[in-house]
Amino acid sequence: MNNASLTDDYPCAHCGYNLRGLSPEGSCPECATPVAQSLRGDLLEHADREWLERLRFGTTLLLWHIGLSIVGGIVVGVLVGIGMPPVLQSVLLFFGGAIGLWGSFMITTQEPRISLTEDPVTWRKVIRVCAAAAWIGEMVKQIELTGALGGVIVAVAAGLSLAGVVALFGELLYLRRFALRVPNPRLARSTKTVMWGLSASMTVLIAGGILLVIVAGGTTAVATGAGPGGGSLAGVVGGGIVVCGAFPLLVFVVWYVFLLGRYKKVFTAAVEASRNLDSPGGPPLYAPPSGTE
Repeated sequence: MNNASLTDDYPCAHCGYNLRGLSPEGSCPECATPVAQSLRGDLLEHADREWLERLRFGTTLLLWHIGLSIVGGIVVGVLVGIGMPPVLQSVLLFFGGAIGLWGSFMITTQEPRISLTEDPVTWRKVIRVCAAAAWIGEMVKQIELTGALGGVIVAVAAGLSLAGVVALFGELLYLRRFALRVPNPRLARSTKTVMWGLSASMTVLIAGGILLVIVAGGTTAVATGAGPGGGSLAGVVGGGIVVCGAFPLLVFVVWYVFLLGRYKKVFTAAVEASRNLDSPGGPPLYAPPSGTE
């Protein structure tokens, strides 16, 4: 038996406790996880199983969010057509957005092995803050449909909604790191392409929309005699930007959905591989260096 103690820092895969000084045949004093289980490496299949299940659940929530957004958009369109009150529309969008926010929090769950050494500011935390800000912004804009809020608050809400682009970019960057831990370079490259393409097309679409809103405001001022004309060119430019951004956005959204499905399969496979490693007939948790007894 190998009685040598660990001479380097090794975080426990389940709780993050530093295992330095313990025997590979021992257990973590904090959570009783076998020490050898934390020495397998950085591949996803060697990660904490509960954490992997949270990642898989998060991708499921994000897929549900996209599906409900499509169905909800159709339902809201029908409700508007039959004259339903805006409050009902807001309730539907509230629950759809909440599911997406929940999914963002699940896929950015802190990995146990770094729980004690994580930096104060990380992409994981930035994603959560931006996702929450974007959701709040969208909800405030929905409340504005009832006419209960002032223009300044609505403008702030629109700014908060822009945080959604940052959150989406960060989520894809975060997922790409998981692809590299499979490892699956092809999936990592696809994720990088969607990360930049989806973020860029969303930014272009938002810019065009803002320009159209500005033009609409100018047109209103002209109609009331409060401002000069000449907004037609800007309106054409804004409309062109929206049209040019809409098609690539649709392409990248569809690609994004397929990516989420692939990541769900990756996390499912990692969970099953983790179970097989811990099964009685699986490989040993720890293989001592050659030359030891």
